[in-house]
Amino acid sequence: MHLAIELPWSDNGWCGKTCDDPEANSHCRAWKDVRSSIDVVLEKHIHGEHWKLTKPHPTSKRNYRLPCWSYVNTFGSNEVPFYPEVHANIYTRRKNLRFKFQRVRNAFLPPRSTACAPSIHVLYPGNKRGTKPLDPLDEAQRLQEFWAQFHSDRDLVFFYCRRGHPLDSEVPVLPVAVCQLHNINKIADGWHPSSRAKYPIWEHVVTHGFPSAGYRIPWQQLIRRLPFGDLTSMLRYPSGVAPLRHPVAAMSSVELLPWIETVRGVALQLPTDAESGSVDWLRSMHESVRGEREAYPSLGAVLDALEVPQPYELAVRAEQASHNGSDDPWEIVLNQVPALSTECSYMAQLKEACHVGVSQERRRIALGVLLSQMVLSNDQVCALMCTDDNLTDRVARISQNPYWLCDTKAARGWGLSEPVAPACIDVLRDDRAKKRASPAWDNLASASLLGQEFARLNRAAKQGDACLPLQDEPKASDLRALLSSQENAALTMLPKTQQRPEFIALANEYNIEVELAEALVKLAGSEMNVRDRHGSFLQYIVVQDQRLPARGLAVIRGAAGTGKSYAIKEVSAQLSRFRLRVRVVTPTGRAAKVLKDEGVRASTLHSLLARYGWNQDGVFSADGRPIRTGCLIIDEASMLSNDQLLTLLRATVPGGLRFLCLVGDPAQLEPIDVGRPFIEVVDWLSVHRKDQVVQTKRVKPGRLGASNLIAFVLRDPEGSEDLEKRRSEDLEELRKGLRSPEPIIQLDDTIELRRWRNSDELREFLLEALLYEASRADMSKYASPLNLAESPPLSNDLLWPKDRKLHGNQPSIYSWQILCPRRSGEGGTESLNVLAQSLIFSRRHFDRRETPNSFACLGRVNRGDKVMWTANGRLHRFFHGGVSLPKAAVVNGALGIVRSPRGVSDAKQVLVQSDDCFSGFAAVPRAELYDYLELGYATTVHKAQGSGFHTVILVLDSEESHIDKRMLYTAVTRHKSKLFVLLGVPGDGSNNAGALAPLIRGEALKDRTRYTMLGELLESQDEASHRKG
Repeated sequence: MHLAIELPWSDNGWCGKTCDDPEANSHCRAWKDVRSSIDVVLEKHIHGEHWKLTKPHPTSKRNYRLPCWSYVNTFGSNEVPFYPEVHANIYTRRKNLRFKFQRVRNAFLPPRSTACAPSIHVLYPGNKRGTKPLDPLDEAQRLQEFWAQFHSDRDLVFFYCRRGHPLDSEVPVLPVAVCQLHNINKIADGWHPSSRAKYPIWEHVVTHGFPSAGYRIPWQQLIRRLPFGDLTSMLRYPSGVAPLRHPVAAMSSVELLPWIETVRGVALQLPTDAESGSVDWLRSMHESVRGEREAYPSLGAVLDALEVPQPYELAVRAEQASHNGSDDPWEIVLNQVPALSTECSYMAQLKEACHVGVSQERRRIALGVLLSQMVLSNDQVCALMCTDDNLTDRVARISQNPYWLCDTKAARGWGLSEPVAPACIDVLRDDRAKKRASPAWDNLASASLLGQEFARLNRAAKQGDACLPLQDEPKASDLRALLSSQENAALTMLPKTQQRPEFIALANEYNIEVELAEALVKLAGSEMNVRDRHGSFLQYIVVQDQRLPARGLAVIRGAAGTGKSYAIKEVSAQLSRFRLRVRVVTPTGRAAKVLKDEGVRASTLHSLLARYGWNQDGVFSADGRPIRTGCLIIDEASMLSNDQLLTLLRATVPGGLRFLCLVGDPAQLEPIDVGRPFIEVVDWLSVHRKDQVVQTKRVKPGRLGASNLIAFVLRDPEGSEDLEKRRSEDLEELRKGLRSPEPIIQLDDTIELRRWRNSDELREFLLEALLYEASRADMSKYASPLNLAESPPLSNDLLWPKDRKLHGNQPSIYSWQILCPRRSGEGGTESLNVLAQSLIFSRRHFDRRETPNSFACLGRVNRGDKVMWTANGRLHRFFHGGVSLPKAAVVNGALGIVRSPRGVSDAKQVLVQSDDCFSGFAAVPRAELYDYLELGYATTVHKAQGSGFHTVILVLDSEESHIDKRMLYTAVTRHKSKLFVLLGVPGDGSNNAGALAPLIRGEALKDRTRYTMLGELLESQDEASHRKG
């Protein structure tokens, strides 16, 4: 039988039935939910004999070995009814399939929850070989007997989990109904139609665990709330197939003991009268699997531990007796585990207990219990690893990876709020003996202090900081004493100067900045010394009637729309005449596509580094081959981090690099990773080497970009009195418009601001903005205001390219884009993608069920959707008629549309027409669909950096904390013709400007200070080079 859930359409949840494996169960009329798995399969429809045409063999062994789950998500604040159905399959010798749908029960999903239910695949015993087939009457009778047995002996299990927002937090799993499945071995053998042989299905209860995709639920919390039947089936799975990937199969009997004690009737929450029966049933099952211990070692270890005392227990009893009746210090620690706080006194007690002579096994188990109970903070884990070797031994024994705490998922699985910095593990592993021998490391407070600084610097690195100020003098003195006793310390103390306080930094980040400063200063002071074919030396490079000296480093800076792409083309042409090999790279594939449209041959820096062995699986290495090039031009250089720029220099300088040109806008967003080298280089060259910096200006007077109102106000002052006067006038005009209570404000010819207070107003304003873009194709069709129910589908005018160039005056998927600062929330990309999808495609388009290609559910990728690539790769291509083309590269950030070309029908692949594949359709395996694609109607401002669109719809919510000066400037400079700003404001009318309220108050939008030492290092290295010269 196969279970599916039917959820009625509602604003509080997803609509439709959910089926976890419709590809393998073609008789199922359900489809997958958007959150169910990454393997999204299109809807299956069975009408008469249609299933035989689509899939001759509707089942496979995979159905029985990997049972699956169905679940749905509700996002609203109200209960939502859902109706589960059971699909029963009957197979006979005549190769015909009998199935029946029967509704089991009606239930309600709690608000903001996830419901899931197992499906137990059972094949009814068909005729044995050599006997004649059953007649239809016998088949109908057997089907009725099956349903009677199902309702009398079985019930289904439903779990739900409460949460604040989907996929955001770790939540416990609460049982709604307890599974009471018995006598399942009555239907132990079924006839498999594909292999024509008997195949044993299940000997005991089979339920697959809670779905692991997208959830971060510790397996301890789940396993304690499952019945014994589920525990047994999960132990029977090998660790690589287990649904939760839990480490039960990798544990020995010694490590399983604390977990077994918890499982034994305590955390199962079974009734008292059923507890002994469950244990007896488990022990009876132990007798039945005695011969299967080699196949299931984990199950045998559990059963042995439940029935027979292990040598470990005897050793513990002997150890307790040797203390002459006194309390064991480790017993004191373990008893205090539930109430253990984050105070350092408990850490001292734990350290004291480590040195009383207890066995290594008990110490290892205690440390594991401390982590699994989620009572240790990040810095306490660091301190534990500094003071006790056994935790690292435990980690290496289970996961074979000493850096397991550096992984976010692993850290959260053990209860840590954040991962540990890799540099911390380096110090603890490489120099542990030296630290433990030094007097400073004998002090637990000093070790905890170091752990706190590691955690603080790790959090700062996620924000892009390379160092942090240290203003607490007692803490600074302790750290100096601690670090002075180490060799090759992972932390570096930077002395105080007149301009800044004392800094502390991770040693590897500081070393990167030192090496980067040396390379840039050396390039800036070098001469190119190149000649053309006539023997003339290159003296300068012309950029917009401005001259750049022929030295090794130059910067081209300018606002959006000022001709930086044209300047790159101009510089490349001039350098090519001097027989220099010029390479143009960009941080993103979208920016490279923009340069290709301008006639510049460009590639992403990641693909260039990977081609020469410098980028292996996203990790930069230092053992690649030299990249031979004479000139390197980097567009959108403001997105480069310290590590990326240094890796480029390490790869190109040995290959003969003579000229490095950085092109970008310093006012745009800073890089996500550590550092901001482009801004630091611009500031340094603007003061000490002004002739090596060029400021681009608007090429055409009527072109937009730096002249639009908000962008001009947000830019930094440039020193001209006329510009300052104009800036103050524009700022006053902007404040006047924001103070106005009108919902729609026309700021200038290109910018229109609309205020929304709830989701209905946001939906209405977004529809009007989309209608504006669609009206460029046919003014008469959208001339009058239309509501969603009466309007024609916007998909024909908003999604289909009207010309081969893909960027003409006609609207297409490449001419408009919705931008927002973040992914989650009412104004985030996840919600806006679903909203735009419902607005562009009419409601009746979603209600159709007559074709297999019709839409299954909002929020998932379907045929006709606008999508965005989220990963780089090389994929197969097809052309109309099924003609296969060579593989082509797809780049992260490129836009595309899901199509169905003529003559191509492949249920295992999704075909996408993308603007980076100039011909044909990229074929994405359906199992890897969400590894490569996501809905592309709305994207974050970071993703759109380096791109340009005819019409931009910027959605801002009412919270000021989600927007800053650089993000707003980058967002409002992405449009070429029209900008809609949908500004969220509070519903009570307390704030009429939302996130732009600081502009009304006369304050500047926040611009976070990023701490880095690169600017100071550039100045010091430059002074040192001048002194040597």
